[in-house]
Amino acid sequence: MKKDYSYILTNTSGKVIGMIPPQYVDFLTRKLDDIDELQLTIPKYIENRITFEKEEYFLYKEILNERVILLNNEAFIIKDIQDKGEDYLVITAFSKEIKLQKIDIKFEEAYVRLFTANLDDNIFSLNDLLYEQTGWRVGYVEENIAYTITTNEDGSINKEENIRWQDSVNTNWYDYLHKTIAEQFNAFIFFNTSNKTINLYSEKNYGERLGLYLAKDQYITEITKKTDSSDITTRLELIGDEEMDIVGATVTGYSFLENFSYYIENREMSDELIDALALYYKMVEIRTPEWNELQKVKLEKQSLLYDKQRDFANIEANIIACDSMIKSYNAVKDSVNEALWVTKKAEYIDQETIYKNEIKKLQDEIALLDEAILNITLLCKKETATDENGKLIFTTTLLDELKEFVSTDTYQEDSFLRVEDFIEAGKLKLEKICRPTNSFSISVINFMARLLDNDFRKHWNGVIGLGDIIILYDKETKHEELIFLTEYTQDFSENELSLTLSNKKKSSDNARDIADLLRDAKYTARSLNAKNYLLMREKYNKL
Repeated sequence: MKKDYSYILTNTSGKVIGMIPPQYVDFLTRKLDDIDELQLTIPKYIENRITFEKEEYFLYKEILNERVILLNNEAFIIKDIQDKGEDYLVITAFSKEIKLQKIDIKFEEAYVRLFTANLDDNIFSLNDLLYEQTGWRVGYVEENIAYTITTNEDGSINKEENIRWQDSVNTNWYDYLHKTIAEQFNAFIFFNTSNKTINLYSEKNYGERLGLYLAKDQYITEITKKTDSSDITTRLELIGDEEMDIVGATVTGYSFLENFSYYIENREMSDELIDALALYYKMVEIRTPEWNELQKVKLEKQSLLYDKQRDFANIEANIIACDSMIKSYNAVKDSVNEALWVTKKAEYIDQETIYKNEIKKLQDEIALLDEAILNITLLCKKETATDENGKLIFTTTLLDELKEFVSTDTYQEDSFLRVEDFIEAGKLKLEKICRPTNSFSISVINFMARLLDNDFRKHWNGVIGLGDIIILYDKETKHEELIFLTEYTQDFSENELSLTLSNKKKSSDNARDIADLLRDAKYTARSLNAKNYLLMREKYNKL
């Protein structure tokens, strides 16, 4: 967040026309997941400072649609001009990425990576395609968004660029980036209009610094809270590519994910059900490593089995070929070559016997692994889950009570190639919709004189910016609420600042939730000590 801006009007090609005085700027709105907006009021006449006579303002006639206003090199495009016949123009400009809404993107059935293309394998590079069609490029991307990084058994690092399947794309570039790419790669996308690049940040790494204590006092002029649970979901059915095995990839054997956090945290359930769920989740966590190890061994044996079966099929084909050659040489009475092929056939038959036994052994071992895996899965299903002593965790009464808290939705996405990535995306989505959305609209007396900026993004005192955490404190009830700063409007004409705060970073379902922080140990510690930490900074940051 900046206190002061310079405003320069240019034509579409970048030629400078003139500088707009700050007193003509009405407001600037910044949004975490939408296009920034700027409004100005340009007078037709101004007073000559020397003669004190009224004269026409030279920039009045230069205000044209699609011209550019630079805010410290950030480009805003003039989209709306209102002339109300009162000798002034009201101008609305939007951040330059709005132009991407008018550039279409269309293609069918292809893979997309952020950087590297392989056209022989029908893999497109988002960076290349974006530049070719729009002139923009992919800029900074956090490593965990662009790549899947794993550690091999020998300790070496394996770094593989993430890839997503695109079935049918027929939209504009802004929506494709802001909706499709952002969701498929679980990222926030920010547009750098000064160099025409898009930057991708993970939800966990963008913002979330804790440093502002916002209390009801003489600074706040208005506060409105809205809580909406119309879309609350506790069970999310996953539907991926038709070849993706969701059931086989989960220790519970369910094709859906569940999250009852909201009802547990608010103790809407009976104490018995809350305790049963806690024990159930604990037992699932204990049993998951063994299940994973069995799955790993099974995959290794399945791979070996496929190789054996392929070789066995080749041996059988060779035996058939030998029979054909033996028959041919027998027909021409060539006993020498016939004997050679009889010998080859015998060798293949010996190999066939060996492979049959090896295949049978592998099939038996896989069957035993399947049985062991199924046994663990049964222990991880609520209906048959047991504690460490073999006692059922849920009674029929508790299972019936749990049904009262089940609300379902479906997450269908066929872009993921790895089932693990799809399940993680499903968990992230469910964490956002398993609880109500809390939003706050706050108007405060403008405190811009206390704001500093580090030229990376908007901050007050270099500590709080869009996506960061504010603690909203009600002195009357002594209640504290952790919320994200998702939007702000600087009203320069009225000297006011309006803040929009929410427990979700974005309005979309896949946004990171404030509750995510409380599941992270380092943020839990911060939350418990938040008041003490912030009070130490109160003389600088408290509003």
